[in-house]
Amino acid sequence: MNFLLKRLFKLSCAVVLLSSCAGEDIGDLNAKSTSATIVTANIEYTDLVGHWDLSVMQADRAVDLNKDSTFNSNLLLETTCFNPMSISFSDDMTFSSVNARLDFEAGTNNDEFFCMGNRTDTGTWGIEGDVLTLNVEINGSTYPHKKTLVFKQDVFTFSVDKSESIQYVADPGGTSVSEILVVELEYQKL
Repeated sequence: MNFLLKRLFKLSCAVVLLSSCAGEDIGDLNAKSTSATIVTANIEYTDLVGHWDLSVMQADRAVDLNKDSTFNSNLLLETTCFNPMSISFSDDMTFSSVNARLDFEAGTNNDEFFCMGNRTDTGTWGIEGDVLTLNVEINGSTYPHKKTLVFKQDVFTFSVDKSESIQYVADPGGTSVSEILVVELEYQKL
């Protein structure tokens, strides 16, 4: 999870996460949040145009980020840091994404997290079948990402596994999220 959270938050993970999905335990996560009737293989670009807010951030294991002795696998129940995460897809095939940024080496033992504010990323997007392509513009460079979406009317989900996030997140290890291997993100259209 450290991989995902740091990427989601330090590098505009919402967008990059949208484009970097796959996973080891994705089937189990998808079974919990979707059913076979929701999966759509041919998503039209008009289906995605609009504003989407993060509604679920489901990890493959429960964690206690807020140190209240209650463990949750939905990370939105553990911190408000992710609340502003959203993405807007425009009809002109551009997007804007608001992503949370966190520091996972905070606290007295460098094993706690700290909300560092938000980051907005922009770029271009496209959809082919159920694969979303995002071309994220960061510091003058463009980073292409692809994500397979599970889509139903006003909700889409995608997963990010630890191996995908390594390119974005430097996990120091030993943090409260180090053991998370897969995170599924669900966005809901407003």
